[in-house]
Amino acid sequence: MLGFLKAHNRKLAPALLVALQLVTASPLSFEDDQREALSTGSLYPDELCQKNASCVSGRCSRTWLVFDDSFTYYYFPDTDPARCEHLTAGESGCRTFRDCTLEICKDGVCEPGQTGDRCSINYQCKDLCGLDGRCFKPSKPSNQGAGEPCKASSDCLSNTCESQQDVARPLLTDPSMTAKTVDTICSPSPEGRGCHTTSDCEEGGVCELGVCTVIKDGEP
Repeated sequence: MLGFLKAHNRKLAPALLVALQLVTASPLSFEDDQREALSTGSLYPDELCQKNASCVSGRCSRTWLVFDDSFTYYYFPDTDPARCEHLTAGESGCRTFRDCTLEICKDGVCEPGQTGDRCSINYQCKDLCGLDGRCFKPSKPSNQGAGEPCKASSDCLSNTCESQQDVARPLLTDPSMTAKTVDTICSPSPEGRGCHTTSDCEEGGVCELGVCTVIKDGEP
């Protein structure tokens, strides 16, 4: 197990690896089956389990879903002991977004965030997660400028949506603080691609009439 973690998840923080070592080193011990029978349907995601029926999600699995501080997620197969799986879209019983796989928790149900809902990363929203930490739907297609959130290249004026480090938004659990995530944002537009302002263009380009243009030496 630990060999798999070290070989396939080099991005994990040292503190997370230490935590993983501790939990994987100590197998779960139950006094008897009655102990878990009493908790039928009451164990939350990441809690140790033996039976599907014990979990709020209805799934007790040896595949472990782990999120790091930047909301990047990792799947670890064949972990021991087993844990209750996270809830997926449309499933009820969540307390916070941490009980959901990729969604937010609204009124006890895991579902993609709608316009105005708080978020920390794009995958939590039906459309996009703004840099203000709120889900939103772009006013029109292919309208996101450089440095703005996207899920697909077709969202961007540049037609290029790329993963970037340290995309900053208000922290979901405390909006007065900032969370930095690995998320997708639009790249600057090359010559000939759309723009709102010159800041949407690649270095050396200027925005003229909604198109990035490179001013060559000698041109006004």
